[in-house]
Amino acid sequence: MPVRETQDRLSAQVCGLLDILPDLADHFEVLIVDDGSTDQTEEAALELAHRFPQVRVVRHRERRGVAAAVQTGMSMTAGELVLVHYQDTPINSSLLERLWRLRDDPHLVAARTAAPTPDVSVGLLTRLINWGRGVEQLGHVTQQAGIQLLRRQALARVDDAAERRPTARRADPPARRIARPRNQSLLRRVKDFAVSE
Repeated sequence: MPVRETQDRLSAQVCGLLDILPDLADHFEVLIVDDGSTDQTEEAALELAHRFPQVRVVRHRERRGVAAAVQTGMSMTAGELVLVHYQDTPINSSLLERLWRLRDDPHLVAARTAAPTPDVSVGLLTRLINWGRGVEQLGHVTQQAGIQLLRRQALARVDDAAERRPTARRADPPARRIARPRNQSLLRRVKDFAVSE
């Protein structure tokens, strides 16, 4: 769980997960990654870790962003399947169960629950999505919605294949050229996949 400034909501979120997860798996852990909160989030997380043996806490001293918090969580956990629960996503047992059923798909690399979409026209929604992608490319979007399911070994295979594949460059028109990092991290590519869904 990558979190920031969630002192008032963290207990309800973790307790909601702890109500559902035993029905899904015999063995699990909940890792809370506090991304440099300035409120009492760390204290709330530590209190939850004290109450529940399945809960652990890691803290970034300063804000590093959601992607860094997810990377920290991936490096601090050992399970083959990793659920990433973003802080503003309500706990929904039916969506979580549906996502968990995908774990047996041998081709699964990553999947996510969809964030609720408002009832708006297709044209407006398309313009909002395009605007959001443009803002994201500028680096101003830091939060995700939904819950992601990641398969660790499949992600490693995708990352290895991406490292070996030669990079093809496409010339953009000068007015539309956007500087992009050459070696995007695996989690950034997964994030891009999830955002595009």
